[in-house]
Amino acid sequence: MRNKTVSRITMASFLGIGVVALAFACDDTTPTPTPVDMATIPDMTLPPDLMPATPTVTAITPAMGPAAGGTSITITGTNFKTSAVVTIGGVSATQVAVVDSTKITAMTGASTNFGQVDVTVDNKDGSSAAILTKGFRYVIGTPAFTAGNANIATMATSGPRSLSLVDIIGQGFPSIVTAMNTANSASTPTALPGVNVIPNTTASPTAAAPTFIATQGIPTGGTNVFQTAVGDMDGNGQMDVVASNFAPNTLTVIHRMAAGNPTITPITMATGGFSGPSFVVVGDFDKDGKVNDIAVTNQTSGTVSVLKNNGNMTYTQVAGSPFNLTTGATGYVPYGLDVGDFDGDGRPDLVVGNNGANTFIRVILNKAAGAAVQTPIANSTANNQNIVKAGDFDGDGKLDFISVARLSPGIVTFYKGDGAGGFTKGATTATVGNMPEAAAVGDLNQDGILDVVVPSLGSTNMHWMTGKGDGTFNAPVMINTAVQSNDVAIADFNKDGRPDIAITGFNTGNVVIYRGSGN
Repeated sequence: MRNKTVSRITMASFLGIGVVALAFACDDTTPTPTPVDMATIPDMTLPPDLMPATPTVTAITPAMGPAAGGTSITITGTNFKTSAVVTIGGVSATQVAVVDSTKITAMTGASTNFGQVDVTVDNKDGSSAAILTKGFRYVIGTPAFTAGNANIATMATSGPRSLSLVDIIGQGFPSIVTAMNTANSASTPTALPGVNVIPNTTASPTAAAPTFIATQGIPTGGTNVFQTAVGDMDGNGQMDVVASNFAPNTLTVIHRMAAGNPTITPITMATGGFSGPSFVVVGDFDKDGKVNDIAVTNQTSGTVSVLKNNGNMTYTQVAGSPFNLTTGATGYVPYGLDVGDFDGDGRPDLVVGNNGANTFIRVILNKAAGAAVQTPIANSTANNQNIVKAGDFDGDGKLDFISVARLSPGIVTFYKGDGAGGFTKGATTATVGNMPEAAAVGDLNQDGILDVVVPSLGSTNMHWMTGKGDGTFNAPVMINTAVQSNDVAIADFNKDGRPDIAITGFNTGNVVIYRGSGN
C-alpha cells in the first residue's frame, strides 16, 4: 500500500500569463478514469494575447493609375509584416517592400478592370487580411476610340437627329432610340415620320464591337420629330420614350408594353402649351417619387413647358407653365435642356440653353412653392449657347453646368454652381468643332472626373476632352468622323468596362459607334 502524499506545482508569471498553483493528494487507491469530452477543451495553442496582430490599411498614394500597371504606390497602415502580400483589385502587386510596420511600397500589376477597386494587404500569418474598400482606381491611361456603324439598315438622311439609350433586349446592354427629324422612320408597311430603334443584341461582355440588329421604326403621329428622352412613364417597369414633334407642336409618349406593340399617347399643343417643341427631358418635377414628368423647350415662343404626369397616361402643365424666358432677356431662344438639383432642396431644377444671337443663359429653380425663372447669369460672353449639360465638374459636391455655343468654332464654357442655385462663369473656355449643337458628359478614362464629347454639325469633326477636376479641361482631341452630327451619347455598349461614344450621322442616315479601345 502506498502512503498518502501531497504534491504542488507552481508556475511563475511568463509573457503576461499569471501564476498558477495546483495542489493534489495521492493515496493508495486506484481511481476510475473519467472520460473527457475533447470538444470542451479550449484551444490553448495561441493564447489571446499571443495572436498575430491584424493589419490595417488607412491610405494608398497615389490613389489611381493606369490599368496597364506600373504605378509606384505607397500603402500606409499598421501591423505590416515582411511576409505581407498586396493585391489591387485582385491583381497581385509586384516589387512589394515592407519598409516598416506602418509602410509598404509596391508596383501595381496590369488589370482588365477599370474604375475603383479594393486594396488588400495579407500578412500570411493567420491574421485577417486588411482591405481598403475602393482604395485604388484603375484608369484608362490613353483613351482611344475605334469607329463602326451601329445600324445594319441605313436610315434616311436628314435624320437621325437625337440619341437616347434604353435596354430593349433585357440583357443589360444599351440600345439606341433616335428621332428622325423630317425623314421617315423605318416603319412598315409604310414609312412615316417617327423614331427609329436600333436594338443592341450583344450577348455578353466582350472587347469586340457590340452587335445590333436592323433598325425598327415607330411612327409618332407627328412630323419633324426633333428629340427624344426616356423614362418609365406608366410605372410598368419598362422604359418608355418621349419624342417632341416640332412642326405640329405636339409630344408623343411611346409606352412600351410587356408584350405586343407599344401604346402611342399624343400630348397636344393645347395640353402642353407647346410652340416649336424641341429638347425634352424627364424628371420628378412634382416630387411624388416618380421620375415621369416632362419638360420641353419651345423655340418659337421662347418658353419652357413643364408637365405633370397624372398617372393614367395623361399630363397637365404645372402652375406657371409655360415659363417665359424672354422676359428680361429679349431674343432668348430656348433650345438645349438639362435637369439637376442646383439648389440642394431635393427638387429637380432646369438649365436652359439659348440658340439666340445673344449671351443670355438662364436657370429655372423648382421650389416647393412653385418654379421660377431666374435672372440671366452674369458675365456670359458667348452667343448661341444652345446646349447645356449639368454635372459636378470641379468635384466640390455642388452641381455645375457647361454650355456649348453654336459658333464656328464652337465654345465650351464652364459655370460653377454655388449649391444655392447661383452660378459663376469660369475663367477659361475651350474651342471645339464647327457649329456644334450637341454634347455628352461622362467619364471617358474612368478617373472619376467628368469629361466632355462635342460633335460638329457644321463639319465632320468630333472633339473629346478629359476633365481636370477643377472645371477646366485638357486639350481637346479631334476625330474626323466623316459624318455631320447633331447628337452624341456616352455608354458602354459592349460592357468591356471602357466607355464608348455614339453619334448621329445626320447627313449619312446612320449612327456611328466609337468603341473605347484604349488602356
